[in-house]
Amino acid sequence: MRLVNRRVLLYLTAALGLALVGYLSWWRIGEANRNPEPVYLNHDPKVKYVGSEACRDCHAGIYQSFMQTGMGQSFGLANPAKSSIKWPVEAIYDTLSGYYYQPKWVGQDLFLYEYRLAHADTSYRRMEKVDYIVGSGQHTNSHIQDRNGYLYQMPFTYYTQRGLMGLPPGFEGGHNSRYARALGMECISCHNDLPSHVPGSFNKFENVPLGIGCERCHGPGQAHVEAKLRGEWVDTDKGPDATIVNPAKLPYKLQTDVCQRCHLQGNALLKPGKDWADFRPGMALSQVMDIYMPVLAQAKGSFVMASHPHRLKMSQCFKGQGLTCITCHDPHKGVTQTKGAHYDAACATCHGSKPKKCSHSLGQANCVGCHMKKSHTVDIPHVSVTDHYIRIYEEGEAASNEKQGFTGLQCLTSAAPGPESKARAYLNFYEKFEARPVFLDSARHYLAGLPQPEHPQVWIHYHFLRADHRALVGIAAGADQKDFEPHDYYRIATAHRALGQVSGAVIYMEKALNLMPLHHEYRVQLAQDMMVLGRLEEARGHLLMVLAELPLHEEAMNAMGFGYLLVNDLDAAEDWFHKVLAQDPLHEQAMTNLAKVALGRDRLDQANNWLLRVLEAHPDAANARILWDRINAKKTK
Repeated sequence: MRLVNRRVLLYLTAALGLALVGYLSWWRIGEANRNPEPVYLNHDPKVKYVGSEACRDCHAGIYQSFMQTGMGQSFGLANPAKSSIKWPVEAIYDTLSGYYYQPKWVGQDLFLYEYRLAHADTSYRRMEKVDYIVGSGQHTNSHIQDRNGYLYQMPFTYYTQRGLMGLPPGFEGGHNSRYARALGMECISCHNDLPSHVPGSFNKFENVPLGIGCERCHGPGQAHVEAKLRGEWVDTDKGPDATIVNPAKLPYKLQTDVCQRCHLQGNALLKPGKDWADFRPGMALSQVMDIYMPVLAQAKGSFVMASHPHRLKMSQCFKGQGLTCITCHDPHKGVTQTKGAHYDAACATCHGSKPKKCSHSLGQANCVGCHMKKSHTVDIPHVSVTDHYIRIYEEGEAASNEKQGFTGLQCLTSAAPGPESKARAYLNFYEKFEARPVFLDSARHYLAGLPQPEHPQVWIHYHFLRADHRALVGIAAGADQKDFEPHDYYRIATAHRALGQVSGAVIYMEKALNLMPLHHEYRVQLAQDMMVLGRLEEARGHLLMVLAELPLHEEAMNAMGFGYLLVNDLDAAEDWFHKVLAQDPLHEQAMTNLAKVALGRDRLDQANNWLLRVLEAHPDAANARILWDRINAKKTK
């Protein structure tokens, strides 16, 4: 039924769009015949994605083969068929937070059981359903929860090569965000086909396709499918079909950009006005984004997981012969289904059947095993991948990688990025990856030649990260804000709030929400600012909007409780704070607020008990420490 409906839809779409698309197709194909590099029809924003099923009837063999590749298996529903977990598995224990995590099957559904222990007894438990598994299973399975369309990463990953259950990258070392890591388009768009992102949100999606599909490499297929339904065919021996992109026939750089869009995941910066879905195969990636990678002191022995194109370009094979990704890889056939002889044959095209200085002959060799050794990466634990830097390894050179010294950032998508792009790269690296002052110094170096009035957004970001609130507010006051984005307004609001200018913070938080009305963290912050100004009913309205979308949003629940605390409705406030602790028993502010509830009832010992719990879990909790000192000073009088 699904295929029949899709075909009916395609025929109707073809009929409705015949005049427009037919004309564009004729014109652009005509242009292609006069120009050796065609203007692809599917670069037009009006041309839509139709899904891989639309390719299946004409390309059945390729479709079936591709769906078994790592890309085709990159994303799926959380069920036993998709999961790579080999049971039984030990529970994960986060030594810094005290949480345990144990995945469990309940029928065909996967759940994560989170719990804490106190004196060998369970003091807290929570069960959450897993909705999606990301990863083909060649290296990992990570897990995603869908809450009313909002996607969040869950705090467990299965590392298949070692058969090990552990925390995901970025959750270790005291950074366990549990169920709060929101997954936006930057992340999701490289792990499956392009999802339907809900405008005005960061991480809400109307539809999430299951796996990377044909159109990620060939571009949106509407024009191609409609042309074939009209009976229009192109002799591709005479020239490319301008209704669809064939990466194999692209110039080298554009072909590489198709792969680099996802296999070069570094410090990515969108160009002004661009979105993560704007790149289409056959375009230059530099039109949409600049991607920077860290330059490491020992480049031979250290690399990040998704850096295959960069590593390949370091190789003499690439520099001398123009080696490309598809020289060795058939995108329609999985790596695990490709025999080693295939890769040896690729080497033999340049090196012959008996390479110089090699004791092996073709058929006996394992070129990849000697010259592209598998190694650990600096960013993903428990994973070993093939290093695409092809070389003769030096004697004693370690096969495993350890983090090496950082020497700078290099843009890999543009030969000459401007100073603003470089400044943004260092600011982004500081904010997302490693907050070292030297990165702010590097950003300041590139900002030196950029006048603040002409480049307000990058200066706002710089002053925000330096917590120079007065400078930030000063720039914003004189800036033309027509191109400002939500995060610009959020940063300005933060500065106003830090300076005690809460009315100004409200103004800018409202501007941020006008552009991004489904950003719930912004809305909760606006509600809290309104509470400070005594605008309690408006604040309550904003919080109810958040809770209508995400009923268990912890910060919204805590803010609701605080609103009731402000009007001395202690019973309602207490109820909301306990709802927060049911989701997060270590929630600092909820426990502190419960101490305030106890104080409102003149129960000093109960308030002290709550504050002791806060300080045990969060020794640096300043508000709890101030309240503790105040209570105990009162008790000694």
